[in-house]
Amino acid sequence: MNKKNGKLGMRMARRMIVCVLVLTVTIIVFVGFSYRNTYHKFYSDKAQGIARMAASLVDGDKVAKYLETGKTDDYYEELEDTFSRIKMHSQVAYLYMYYPEEDQFIYILDASTIEDDASTIAQLGDVYTYGETEYKYLVPDVQEKRASMGIILGNDVGYGRSVSAWAPVVDSKGNLVAMVEADYYLTEVQQKTRELVLVATAIMVAGMVISLLILLYANNRMLTKPLGKVTEVMASYRDGEVHLPEGGIQTGDEIQDVYETFVQMVEKIDVYVQNLTKVTAEKERISTELNVATQIQADMLPNIFPAFPDRDEIDIYAFMQPAKEVGGDFYDFFWIDQKRMAFLIADVSGKGVPAALFMVIAKTIIKNNAMMGLPIEKVFEEVNNQLCEGNVESFFVTSWMGILDVQTGKVEYVNAGHNIPLRLKKDGVEWVHSSPDLVLAAMEGMPYTKVELQLQPGERLLLYTDGVTESVNVALEAYGEERLEQLVAETDTMSVKETVNYIKDHVESFAGEAEQFDDITLLVMEYRGV
Repeated sequence: MNKKNGKLGMRMARRMIVCVLVLTVTIIVFVGFSYRNTYHKFYSDKAQGIARMAASLVDGDKVAKYLETGKTDDYYEELEDTFSRIKMHSQVAYLYMYYPEEDQFIYILDASTIEDDASTIAQLGDVYTYGETEYKYLVPDVQEKRASMGIILGNDVGYGRSVSAWAPVVDSKGNLVAMVEADYYLTEVQQKTRELVLVATAIMVAGMVISLLILLYANNRMLTKPLGKVTEVMASYRDGEVHLPEGGIQTGDEIQDVYETFVQMVEKIDVYVQNLTKVTAEKERISTELNVATQIQADMLPNIFPAFPDRDEIDIYAFMQPAKEVGGDFYDFFWIDQKRMAFLIADVSGKGVPAALFMVIAKTIIKNNAMMGLPIEKVFEEVNNQLCEGNVESFFVTSWMGILDVQTGKVEYVNAGHNIPLRLKKDGVEWVHSSPDLVLAAMEGMPYTKVELQLQPGERLLLYTDGVTESVNVALEAYGEERLEQLVAETDTMSVKETVNYIKDHVESFAGEAEQFDDITLLVMEYRGV
């Protein structure tokens, strides 16, 4: 019977998965097209604005002579500087001015910045032969002496798909003397569209899994489980000893009628066995849930190393060992953008499940605010205010967070009542002293102070929680900051992973048989330079 019910449940699950799959794929396609079209329009509007603005700055009476003479003057150089500054601030791929002919146009001016490859910049008099895009869009606009309208996409600029816009330049007599064009490449749109598809695919998979679990749960609750209970009652009756399921069967259908028929034959229940079974099941449930909570907490922290194998500027490694099944310590590191990486360590007051839950909230809020690009001190101000809301248990969080600029080695950091980090330099170890601000979640509206630190290539920062320095041995002697400082000095030739493991092993060896009463968390970040 269980086998048949299982097959029925799987058939229902497969049908639901097909429906979810079709719906999700439809949503992915729709969102992908909508996102791409929105970005195309955004860049088209931006390019049109830049082309028209640049064209409005050109004196048409002075421009016509440059192609005739092939020589430049002070006005040309001033105009070239203006175009280049517009290009730099707008981040447009190309901004140039040309005289359009029937099958080609002749460059008058091509803006450039210090980041451009000089070989890609056209010179006065260079000729460009029209492609499909120019014949389709540019020639009609030139004939009408008008600026471009709508979205103009092309593939003939040289580096992938592009969006273009142009505007006319006329002299005082109304004659067309030049066109100003702005081009944007759409590689970013293609990349973001791919990212969106990946996210949508992940959502689709999650939806399928959740749907399957819901169906299996419903099938188990409404059919398999009740029938199984009826079978158990029948088997126990056949063996001469009745075992009724706690709470009975309340399905409201024929299964309940069959069950109640058997219940009427029951004269007594072995209370002792029932209570013992209940207690055992409860202990197993609690143990299972704590094991799951431990794994969930571990999975929430970055635990795949090397963390950024494609980034040579830094190396980082971290470790967290809770004092109980779950703890309140946590660490995190993530890229805010291509050149800035945030890294942090924190310690929630209290231990066990309540502290772990508050840890999840704190970690999520910190990362969300940091990824918004706020100044680091504003990140902690926002986090503090959000953690204070509804904090009836009066939890608080000590935390040290830094943002490293991998191009310069500068670290901006804020210390919210946390232990002072250690800096391992080529000539020794020093403490990163700064006046710590108030812990997070203690009082709403508190300000936090940003401090700057300059790292040299090869230097490291060690972040840790008080579970390290306050670890005690059987003689109740604390490990202390002096031992930690001396130990860090011995790790100058070790990798970041070896350093963390070396400190962890040394602290454990120091504690010996003494019980660990606090979470132990370590994070080492090495700046390697660019």
